[in-house]
Amino acid sequence: MRRHTEIGERIMSAAPCLAQSAELVRSSHERYDRYGCPDRLAGEEIPLRARVIAACDSFDAMTSERPYSAPVSVRALARDARSGRRATARLHARLLALLSQLASQLVEHEHVGVDGVVGVAH
Repeated sequence: MRRHTEIGERIMSAAPCLAQSAELVRSSHERYDRYGCPDRLAGEEIPLRARVIAACDSFDAMTSERPYSAPVSVRALARDARSGRRATARLHARLLALLSQLASQLVEHEHVGVDGVVGVAH
């Protein structure tokens, strides 16, 4: 599992139209505290666009049903983002604001089910 970002980078590098984004795939699992992979980058060493990808991935992981955990409601995620709880506390301040704004917009536009979990509006 820890090598999938390197494999993704190689695949994207082979496609001319995707090559310029290959580094972002490689860096998308790095962490601000240097405990990510594959290169153990930290803080501002991680490309901003890779941090955006990581933030989106975290948002999806936290708000989706997983075999090992129940989804977090969008309302709870927005509240936690403002309070600094959960993994969202490690995100760059601007990304945190974007996630909070996204969560608020989802709630406002009724793309959230009765339990507050992201869903497709019908």
